[in-house]
Amino acid sequence: MAPQESLLKTYGDRSYRHVTMARHQGTTIAFAMDSTRRIVYSVLDMSGQHAKGDIDTAYWSGNPAEPAFPREIAEVGFAVVGATAMPTVKRGGAEAGADERPLPGEIDPYLSTTARLTADAPFHVISDGTYVVVLRQSVGETDPGAVYKLTGGGCSRDASRGDYVLSGAKKVPLVRDTRCATGSCSSTGSSSPSWRCGSSAADTPPAPSRPRTTWAPRTWRAARSTSRPRSCPSSGT
Repeated sequence: MAPQESLLKTYGDRSYRHVTMARHQGTTIAFAMDSTRRIVYSVLDMSGQHAKGDIDTAYWSGNPAEPAFPREIAEVGFAVVGATAMPTVKRGGAEAGADERPLPGEIDPYLSTTARLTADAPFHVISDGTYVVVLRQSVGETDPGAVYKLTGGGCSRDASRGDYVLSGAKKVPLVRDTRCATGSCSSTGSSSPSWRCGSSAADTPPAPSRPRTTWAPRTWRAARSTSRPRSCPSSGT
């Protein structure tokens, strides 16, 4: 093992595309988006420093975890309208019917939440000292993950439905290349932060994307730094 390898925490369980970090209440949290547009996070938990030694890599989460995304979304500036519920999608991809009540284990946690609205693009994470918020760009209206507004409220992608809101002859998407502010965690004192569900979308053109990073196209690493936070993502080789 090369000397620098001992300072790197590598997650090679999947192919990663985009990486970012946030410092929240004195704790460093690293986030990454994989090739299937799923966002995961890892926490640098230094609370038991002497128990694991002096090398940072021992204090990152053993495995990245997916934050719990909400099952509804609200459009900024339209509070009177209320939030729109995402469709319940069963494992396998079929939407549950109006009279169906799938068991929790039968529900696809990705397709049934606003996680499915995440575009393959760089994203940001910020902390105000109380909450961590994930800022991401949404998919476009033709994306396979897009859903469309229903006349009675809610949204769907079920091609057999005839109750979609139309603009001319086209179905109106729930989001369309908009910015989404999603989820937050109130404390990060351990490797399993407590995530609160909340999601909103701003119907404005997204800011110009920052240059795509070249960090860890197939693996995700964290490396030691000379000042706190002591670790940060590093490129793979």
